[in-house]
Amino acid sequence: MQDQSSPTVWEEPPADGGRRRKLTEHHPLVLDMKANPGRWVRFHEHASTHAAATTAARVKRGQSRWCQPAGSFEATYRVLAGKAVVYVRYIGAPNTPDTFALAMAYTEAFQAGNKVDVKWCEKTGDYEATVWKGLSCKSAVADSPAEALTEAARALADWLWEPEGEVRS
Repeated sequence: MQDQSSPTVWEEPPADGGRRRKLTEHHPLVLDMKANPGRWVRFHEHASTHAAATTAARVKRGQSRWCQPAGSFEATYRVLAGKAVVYVRYIGAPNTPDTFALAMAYTEAFQAGNKVDVKWCEKTGDYEATVWKGLSCKSAVADSPAEALTEAARALADWLWEPEGEVRS
């Protein structure tokens, strides 16, 4: 019996509410998507477009183990009958970076006193690297981040040095 003078409402949660499915890379839904690349799956319904957009973004960025590496899955949402419905499809793993080569390229760029930025472009499937020294910068695009970073660093070094060996200011 509840005390009428208390603002606290005590009640047990409904049996079927509040449970979320826990996906792993071995979940049947994930295995089905990987067995059928390119086919869209009705993944989840949300009450708000914000929640649906967040779910879609997390899938695209590979923020759960089942959807890694980032870029392996596409996700979008549509509003249907007042519900925000998330759709997901497996598109295959993007070019994964050679970690050692990337670490070496970063190390060389930093030792030269450069600032570095490397991004993966979803639309093209390429990596873009930008290297700065002071106000000067050069960018390069390649299949791997190490390759893009090496090319950008080389282009910047070539541009900073005049043929006579004089450094540009």
